Formats: sequence, C-alpha cells, structure tokens
Amino acid sequence: MGLLSFLASLRTNPNSAVAVVAFALFIDYLMVLMVVPLVPLYKEMFSLSALQISILFVSKSVASIVSSPVVGWIADKLGNRTQMMIALIALSASTVCFAIAPSYIWLVAARSMQGVTSAMNMTSGLALISELFPSTVRGSKLSIAMMGMSLGVLFGAPLGGLFASFGGPRLPFLFAAVLIFFDAIARFLLLPSAKTLAQHQGMDQSGPKTTEKSIEMDQVVDLSLTNDKLVSVSDSLQPDLTTKEFMIHDPEKAPQSLEVVVVVDHSHDDPDHHHHHHHHS
Repeated sequence: MGLLSFLASLRTNPNSAVAVVAFALFIDYLMVLMVVPLVPLYKEMFSLSALQISILFVSKSVASIVSSPVVGWIADKLGNRTQMMIALIALSASTVCFAIAPSYIWLVAARSMQGVTSAMNMTSGLALISELFPSTVRGSKLSIAMMGMSLGVLFGAPLGGLFASFGGPRLPFLFAAVLIFFDAIARFLLLPSAKTLAQHQGMDQSGPKTTEKSIEMDQVVDLSLTNDKLVSVSDSLQPDLTTKEFMIHDPEKAPQSLEVVVVVDHSHDDPDHHHHHHHHS
C-alpha cells in the first residue's frame, strides 16, 4: 500500500508531469538526432543518392507540419494524457522500423513517424504543463520541459555514432527501445489523469465553472473577492449606467455561495467617503 500511495502522491504532484514531459521530449529529439551519424551506413547499405538522403531528413519536418492540425484536434478531443500515450505507440513503431528497416522506404516511414510523434509530444506535453500551472510559474516549468529537448539534441548524434561504431546501425535503436520502455512506465504512472487535472484546474470536462453575478452600484472604487479568485471584470461600464457585470471562476466555491466585497463610492463630490456594501449570493 505504501508504494501505491507514494505513486498516487507523485501522480497528483504537477512537477511529475514536468519531469515526464521533459523525458519525453529528450527521447524524441535524441531519436531524431541519433539517425545523423548512421547516414553513411545507410548510404552504403541501400546505395542511396544525395537526393534520397535529403528526402529522408526532410520527411520528419514535413510529417510534423502536415500532422500538426490533426494532432491539435486529437488533443482537444481525447485530452493531452491520451495523446501522449498514442505518441508513445508511434514512437515505438518508428523505433522498430528503424531497427529492422530492410529497405529505404522503411527508413522514410520511420522518419516520418518521428515527425508525427514530435508534434504529438510537443503539443500535448506543453499544453499539459500549461493546464497544471498558474501563469506565475508556467514559464519556468515550460523551460524545464524544453531542457529535455535540448539535452536530446545534444546527446543524440554522439550516442548514435557511439552505439553504431560498436554494433552497427541497429544498436542505437535497441538502446532507444530501453529508454522508451522507461518512458512508457513514467507516462502511464505519472501523467495526471483527467480527474487530477480537473482538481488542479477547478474545471470539469465541459470547461470552467462560472458564476455570473451583476451588482448595482453608483461608482466602483474597488471590487475584490474575499479569496482572490476574481478572474475577469468586464469593463463595459458606461458613465450613465450603474450595473457592472463580472464573472468569477472559483473552483472551490462555485456554484455555491460567494461573498463579494464591493467598495462603492456614493458621494461623487467627496472621493474620501467610501461605503462598504456586502453582497451575498
């Protein structure tokens, strides 16, 4: 039970998601760059022309660009966690294709699949982090995840060359398969479920719970919520109107009662004379 509760606490900790996304992007770009030192071997094995080699490299970017709109749509429909699981399957397939490639076409297919995987991991991984963290720390968390990508770019080619020099062009992908195995465990155990996300976000699947109120007042001096959860005040107040509409996004209290403290200035002549008006819903 100790292990299960430990895993549960890891899974509900949003920093676990940052680590998983960083690791996912690391493997992603490690794989992309691992192929570079293998090109001379492929050239020999399949007697490739310069044009064929160019197509092999470009296929990844083309696949990323073409798949991106679809990938975004899937993420919106199925959720980011589900998409990262699908990306794992695509990454595994790509790795197997590279490892067993009997012909040039297999290499292009594997490289294209890498492009789709990259689009999926990048889109869903970064969106997931954005969902889990408030704007005050979001930038730093995203930059940690992006470090995974940079490390993958840094180590991809050297590791590819190192493994290939010991065991030929298949060995780098066997190494990648081991990493993907650990990546799969991490994604499965540590990526937050929709329920965890909803708790963090204060949102259910249909979107934010919103409570709308409208308050009558002479002249608004200050409008604050007792628990600092006021998100947006629509500032459509005309000089001759005395109603101000505002929306409250409050995961804990909506749709129950909210206490709003409105400070209204009734005396237009004397700005120092404030009147506190408590409005209970």
